[in-house]
Amino acid sequence: MASTSGAENTDTLQETTGPQNDAEERVQVHARRYLEDNVVHVLLQGLQTLARERPENPVDYLAMYLLQKNPNKNLSVEVPLNKTSASQ
Repeated sequence: MASTSGAENTDTLQETTGPQNDAEERVQVHARRYLEDNVVHVLLQGLQTLARERPENPVDYLAMYLLQKNPNKNLSVEVPLNKTSASQ
Protein backbone atom coordinates (compact mmCIF):
# COMPACT_ATOMS: atom_id res chain seq x y z
CA MET A 1 0.00 0.00 0.00
CA ALA A 2 1.56 3.30 -1.09
CA SER A 3 1.57 6.20 1.30
CA THR A 4 0.49 9.62 0.16
CA SER A 5 1.82 12.89 1.39
CA GLY A 6 -0.35 15.45 3.17
CA ALA A 7 0.00 17.80 0.19
CA GLU A 8 -1.45 15.20 -2.17
CA ASN A 9 -4.38 14.60 0.19
CA THR A 10 -5.03 18.35 0.38
CA ASP A 11 -4.99 18.67 -3.40
CA THR A 12 -7.50 15.85 -3.71
CA LEU A 13 -9.74 17.45 -1.08
CA GLN A 14 -9.63 20.81 -2.86
CA GLU A 15 -10.49 19.15 -6.16
CA THR A 16 -13.55 17.43 -4.70
CA THR A 17 -14.84 20.32 -2.59
CA GLY A 18 -13.95 23.27 -4.83
CA PRO A 19 -15.97 24.65 -7.72
CA GLN A 20 -16.28 22.22 -10.59
CA ASN A 21 -15.74 24.84 -13.28
CA ASP A 22 -15.73 28.56 -14.06
CA ALA A 23 -19.52 28.68 -14.44
CA GLU A 24 -20.06 27.23 -10.97
CA GLU A 25 -17.51 29.63 -9.52
CA ARG A 26 -19.34 32.59 -11.12
CA VAL A 27 -22.62 31.39 -9.62
CA GLN A 28 -20.97 31.19 -6.20
CA VAL A 29 -19.50 34.69 -6.56
CA HIS A 30 -22.87 36.14 -7.58
CA ALA A 31 -24.63 34.35 -4.71
CA ARG A 32 -22.08 35.62 -2.21
CA ARG A 33 -22.33 39.17 -3.56
CA TYR A 34 -26.14 39.04 -3.43
CA LEU A 35 -26.11 37.89 0.20
CA GLU A 36 -23.49 40.46 1.19
CA ASP A 37 -25.43 43.27 -0.50
CA ASN A 38 -28.89 42.30 0.73
CA VAL A 39 -28.80 40.11 3.82
CA VAL A 40 -25.54 39.99 5.76
CA HIS A 41 -25.68 43.45 7.35
CA VAL A 42 -29.17 43.16 8.81
CA LEU A 43 -28.62 39.49 9.72
CA LEU A 44 -25.45 40.29 11.69
CA GLN A 45 -27.25 43.10 13.51
CA GLY A 46 -30.07 40.68 14.32
CA LEU A 47 -27.66 38.04 15.59
CA GLN A 48 -25.90 40.60 17.79
CA THR A 49 -29.23 41.72 19.24
CA LEU A 50 -30.25 38.09 19.70
CA ALA A 51 -27.05 37.31 21.63
CA ARG A 52 -27.51 40.39 23.80
CA GLU A 53 -31.23 39.89 24.53
CA ARG A 54 -31.26 36.06 24.77
CA PRO A 55 -35.01 35.67 24.23
CA GLU A 56 -36.86 32.50 25.16
CA ASN A 57 -37.66 31.72 21.51
CA PRO A 58 -34.61 32.87 19.53
CA VAL A 59 -35.79 31.74 16.09
CA ASP A 60 -39.06 33.67 16.32
CA TYR A 61 -37.22 36.65 17.76
CA LEU A 62 -34.72 36.70 14.89
CA ALA A 63 -37.49 36.24 12.32
CA MET A 64 -39.42 39.19 13.73
CA TYR A 65 -36.26 41.28 13.93
CA LEU A 66 -35.49 40.63 10.26
CA LEU A 67 -39.05 41.43 9.22
CA GLN A 68 -39.06 44.67 11.20
CA LYS A 69 -35.60 45.80 10.06
CA ASN A 70 -36.00 44.78 6.42
CA PRO A 71 -34.67 47.71 4.38
CA ASN A 72 -36.89 46.60 1.48
CA LYS A 73 -40.17 46.35 3.41
CA ASN A 74 -42.16 47.81 0.53
CA LEU A 75 -40.80 45.15 -1.82
CA SER A 76 -41.56 42.20 0.46
CA VAL A 77 -43.24 39.11 -0.90
CA GLU A 78 -44.86 36.29 1.01
CA VAL A 79 -42.92 33.07 0.91
CA PRO A 80 -45.23 30.08 1.34
CA LEU A 81 -43.80 27.33 3.52
CA ASN A 82 -44.89 23.76 3.10
CA LYS A 83 -45.76 21.82 6.23
CA THR A 84 -42.59 19.71 6.23
CA SER A 85 -40.20 22.67 6.13
CA ALA A 86 -42.21 24.65 8.68
CA SER A 87 -42.16 21.83 11.21
CA GLN A 88 -38.40 21.20 10.97
